[in-house]
Amino acid sequence: MSILDEGVGIPENSLQKVGEPFFTTKTSGTGLGLSVCFRIIEKHGGKVFITSELKKGTKIVCIFPTVQQKQYSENEKVKIRDLE
Repeated sequence: MSILDEGVGIPENSLQKVGEPFFTTKTSGTGLGLSVCFRIIEKHGGKVFITSELKKGTKIVCIFPTVQQKQYSENEKVKIRDLE
């Protein structure tokens, strides 16, 4: 999954700190939002990559592992259809 913006970009010295707990460039806020998001992604076996260019924007790429599709029995398929 890729997230791309066309904002002001992130300076190199701040880019290295993005995702660290309590790091923020804002005057209000805790600096925990991205930290929590990155941790959730990593706990699920994913990776997060950030690139940014000043005055052009920032790109965040989240890579997740593939999941094998479960084979359901006929009884389970009926229960799943009932939920839809």
